Amino acid sequence: MQEEGRSMSGYERHCVFLNMQNGRFADISPISGLDFSDDGRGAAFVDWDHDGDLDLWLRNRTAPQLRYMRNDVPTGNHFLAIRLEGKTCNRDAIGARVKVHLGGDAAKPLIRTLRAGEGFLAQSSKWLHFGLGSSTSIEKVTVRWPGGEPETFTGLQPDRQYHVTQGTGEARRWTRPPGSTPLTPTILDGKPATSAGRTFLASGPLLPHISYRDRKGAQVSLNFRNKGPTLVNLWASWCAPCHRELKQWTRQQQQLKNTGLNIIALSVDSIDERKQAETANAWRLLDKLQFPFEVGLIDGASLDGLQTVNDHIFARVVPLAVPTSFLVDDKGRIMAVYRGTVDVDTLLEDVKLLSADVRQRRRLSVPFEARWLESPQHMSMEHLAQLFLLRSERAENRQRIFDNAALYLRDAAEHQRGGAGVYGQLATILRYQEKNEEAATALRKAVELAPDVYEWRIELAEALVRSEQFAQTAQQCNEALRINPGSSHAHALLGNSLVYLQQFDRARQHFLEAVRLSPENPEWLRLLGALLNQKRDPAAIVHLKKSIELQPNNAHSRVNLGDAFFIQNMPNDGVAQYQKAIELATAEGNVKLAEHLRWRLQQR
Repeated sequence: MQEEGRSMSGYERHCVFLNMQNGRFADISPISGLDFSDDGRGAAFVDWDHDGDLDLWLRNRTAPQLRYMRNDVPTGNHFLAIRLEGKTCNRDAIGARVKVHLGGDAAKPLIRTLRAGEGFLAQSSKWLHFGLGSSTSIEKVTVRWPGGEPETFTGLQPDRQYHVTQGTGEARRWTRPPGSTPLTPTILDGKPATSAGRTFLASGPLLPHISYRDRKGAQVSLNFRNKGPTLVNLWASWCAPCHRELKQWTRQQQQLKNTGLNIIALSVDSIDERKQAETANAWRLLDKLQFPFEVGLIDGASLDGLQTVNDHIFARVVPLAVPTSFLVDDKGRIMAVYRGTVDVDTLLEDVKLLSADVRQRRRLSVPFEARWLESPQHMSMEHLAQLFLLRSERAENRQRIFDNAALYLRDAAEHQRGGAGVYGQLATILRYQEKNEEAATALRKAVELAPDVYEWRIELAEALVRSEQFAQTAQQCNEALRINPGSSHAHALLGNSLVYLQQFDRARQHFLEAVRLSPENPEWLRLLGALLNQKRDPAAIVHLKKSIELQPNNAHSRVNLGDAFFIQNMPNDGVAQYQKAIELATAEGNVKLAEHLRWRLQQR
């Protein structure tokens, strides 16, 4: 819902109700000044300016995410504010109940309970505020502290703040510290919503991998690093605003080139199979304009990548329209997004702003002046990588999806954001892409950052054994067993490495332990049986038979069992297992194994 730009509150305005003190409430929302259409989440009450009335802080999901509403309503009424301090109960006296007995004809006391939370995602001030109305005298204040014991305080005056400490019987007057910061209201002069817009980014993501077909039909991959600022423009031959934009850029090409700006105009005409014929229209239009910049036909995988990045930037899933342009700096980072046409003057100004510091760029990222409460934050490249991975299940070009996910995880790792988890995720993608050495490098970094995480240790061991680095595999398996001694996987992997290191007795111990821990694992049983064959141990037959019972269609288990029968002088049984292995290997398309087994049978 949020990603689609919808409001959880349906853009319903905030409501404010006035207690009429007769059992009824009046809706005063329109005249309160609080009936915003913000997607509100929390409200907290506090006498922020210490003037005796409660001010209001509002927290929203959408901007402005924080509003301070100062209460300047003149009433002529009185107040009392009390701050509690517990001694034998909790220090903040959470749970205390306070009664204020007024003098004169007031029959009912005013009651407040100190709570640790106020509604959803909010905590009001721990000062208990009592509105006294027109009353000018206080008879007494009774505090029932957490635990049940009451305590009475007298001598309190209206229109003052008091600090009340448990067990003292005395309310000490509190005065505000000297000095204050004057607050001036901010006028949110927001611009009206339009179909076009310019968004400058404080710290943008890298542009995803993009490729396109040039005029000759050749596939071209873009690389923006160290090539100066570049504008990537999406357009279509049937889009009238696109025509006007391309025409303006052509007419003012020298101004654009003087800034060092490169423009790459990528037509989306080839994306829709129903409009494939219109690609010729795109080339004809460019020829007619004598368009002086780089051009091409973008492919679907590249457009999907741009869509995913756009969704991440705006935290909304809105299909890319044409024209849309991305301004990319010389490091390959998207620094501005233009929805709709962008004029030359704006481009010239924004190219200059690429060299501005991050705080200045952040100021430009919102359409109104604002006071920032924290330092500029970087976009989460780890989250962007996850967006790509989530979409890999329904994507046709999964290889491009994984390339982009790896791109953003590398970026997060390079800038030391995300810790060991980033390297672990990167290694998972690299393994899928069969980039084993790179995966091992990423896992080494994950292990360096999180040495006691079993998953990284065992995954690094698997990467190393695929690279036939058996000594290092054994080292990582030992570390994995230090963290998780009951891991049958680590025992089996260590045993397998020790076989290659010709440490057969140690390997046998670890295989036996793996089988003891996971007696129904056919692979551990097979590995144990294969090792026992090397020792001509008849027990190999028992373990291999059980492995085949659990996984009857494993050709390698059949081969190992056939070897065991031959070793124990049971040739007929051995031939039967080889023949079954040939049958299984042929069905799996493993021609090499099937031919090898036929040759071995002929040799016998």
